[in-house]
Amino acid sequence: MNKGCFEEGLSAPVNKEAIAEGPLKLEVLNPSGAFEVKYLPTSRTPDLKGKTICLQWQGGWRGDVIFPYLQQALTRRIPDAKVLAYTDLPVKHPDQMGEKAFVKAVKDRGCDAVILGNAG
Repeated sequence: MNKGCFEEGLSAPVNKEAIAEGPLKLEVLNPSGAFEVKYLPTSRTPDLKGKTICLQWQGGWRGDVIFPYLQQALTRRIPDAKVLAYTDLPVKHPDQMGEKAFVKAVKDRGCDAVILGNAG
């Protein structure tokens, strides 16, 4: 039986000429492209007990599903924290209202920590 380009015990075709040429070097590119970092995160809050955690969805994919789940998980994990849903905060994304206005808006609502965004 002619096995063609198949070697004994292998199910995938083997290109003997490519093997003879040696290792193949590939250049892998990031298909998402470059992006500008606009906001640097602040230092982490060491403990969220007794804190107000604000969830802020920017309208990305499935945040309406993820953020309610996240609110429920945070409430279970940190029972004495107050977790405000994205629907409780009539605040726009920082790109839409400007960084300073966004920071003021979440501070005015008593947020000690903000979880911002979803996928993207």
